[in-house]
Amino acid sequence: MYKPRTDDIFRLGALMSCVMLVLATAIAAEPDDDLQAGLDAYISGDLLTAMVRFRSAAEAGSAEAQSRLAWILDQSEENEAAVSLYRQSAEQGHAAGENGLAEMYAKGEGVEKDAETALLWFTKAAENGHLPALRILISAYENGELGLSPDEAQTGRWLLRAAEVGDRASMMRLANVYRTGGLGIDINEQLAIRWEKQLAEPETE
Repeated sequence: MYKPRTDDIFRLGALMSCVMLVLATAIAAEPDDDLQAGLDAYISGDLLTAMVRFRSAAEAGSAEAQSRLAWILDQSEENEAAVSLYRQSAEQGHAAGENGLAEMYAKGEGVEKDAETALLWFTKAAENGHLPALRILISAYENGELGLSPDEAQTGRWLLRAAEVGDRASMMRLANVYRTGGLGIDINEQLAIRWEKQLAEPETE
């Protein structure tokens, strides 16, 4: 009767470990594959395939797929399903998911309208550098929206953040504020010049 040698057992164990690592890697890559396939299908106009692939990736835990599928469902007025997916994405710290969930609370679609909760999620998205959320906060603090009172300092804070993530309209406004003062920001000629120079640079893709 054949008895495997110790070195044979060692080689077999090493081989099985490699196989398991390859399988684990392949399984882990599947959500990304589905996400990319969904993006490709969406760009090509194949919405049905995009939804199928986004759903597969979303069910595997892809925060981006969850937010993208939620957006499609939101446009289709499937609001409760959209809220559920936005929430799953937002709870993973995905900025688009946070912003999407905030919008649903702000509009009262698929969930009871709640300005305070909307503000919470808009703020999280803005802190993650999400430009649409930054623009909403700038407007909210400047004009007293989302249940807020106008607040120049907060307006200036989020304007600066929007400029830092590359929003050219915010960069232009910030440069002007540094020249003239306002929004809780002191006049600073050097910073005004700095932002004007950044505006003069070519936009990057």
